[in-house]
Amino acid sequence: MAKRAGFWLVCCIVRPVGRQNLAGTSTPGGCQGVTFTPSGPQTMGAGTTLAITAAVSNDTSGAGVTWNTPANGALSGATTTSATYNAPAVPAGQSITDTVTATSATFPSESASLSITVQGAPLITTTSLPGGNWGSPYSATVTGTGGVPPFAWSISAGSLTTGLSLGTSTTRSVTISGTPGAQVDSNFTIKMTDATGTFATQALTIAIGPPLMMRAARLTAGP
Repeated sequence: MAKRAGFWLVCCIVRPVGRQNLAGTSTPGGCQGVTFTPSGPQTMGAGTTLAITAAVSNDTSGAGVTWNTPANGALSGATTTSATYNAPAVPAGQSITDTVTATSATFPSESASLSITVQGAPLITTTSLPGGNWGSPYSATVTGTGGVPPFAWSISAGSLTTGLSLGTSTTRSVTISGTPGAQVDSNFTIKMTDATGTFATQALTIAIGPPLMMRAARLTAGP
């Protein structure tokens, strides 16, 4: 009897009531618990799949888990230890959050939840850029939304005026900067590609005016 009491004391120290496991929240209990692989919040693209495995600690019966039905996506190939999450279609630039929950068949008070964010395709929200002047420093930001990070930005058509360049960025925004070396407009298409290879494009123009000193001289001289 003393050995049994000592066992439960150890359990209470190692697995306290109200714990939180790596895969998400778990209901209170003893020395059992449900864990996921992968663990922690997940981000994925619309229409893609995610393989999930679940394990129940100290479950000598091997009964495994039962799975819930997610609110938005779907599960396929579910077994007592694994399932595949199928992300739903999501409009470009938008996202949804889904939850997958697995409950121990042997210990029904034990469960864990995995939070999944499903991102639609990237969408470039910048549709116009401010103009610049020949010989004057210029900087403008192009912004997008949606997609799965990290991102890659590029000029897929056209070109920037001599002296301007596209910065390096893995986020949902990128900077175009430099000093225009000619009074030539930039007419180009910018491309935003996410981690899944899905991309968005947007045609943009940066109008380059005359040097500011020349403009000031003309204003002083009058018509």
